[in-house]
Amino acid sequence: GDVTGAQILNVWRKDDFAIDVDAIEALFTSGSPTPKLVFVTAPNNPDGCPLSDSDLDRLLALPAIVVLDEAYVEFQRAPGATGGGESIPSRVKM
Repeated sequence: GDVTGAQILNVWRKDDFAIDVDAIEALFTSGSPTPKLVFVTAPNNPDGCPLSDSDLDRLLALPAIVVLDEAYVEFQRAPGATGGGESIPSRVKM
């Protein structure tokens, strides 16, 4: 962010390591700078906590590009929302 002047807004995971989608959505209505990019690790490292389909749907409904870092997908403990979705224009998979 320093090179481009972008501001980084951190949203911490919940106590159970789940993504706090409510807090991410709140950034879009809080009056602070509106995020243009949402970067999410899915599944989370080190616990393998997956991103649910409903949470992914909520993130994709935001007016931002959603990047899913799937570096640890082979360690995912349960099915999640990381598969498919290649046709969704606001989604980038890594």
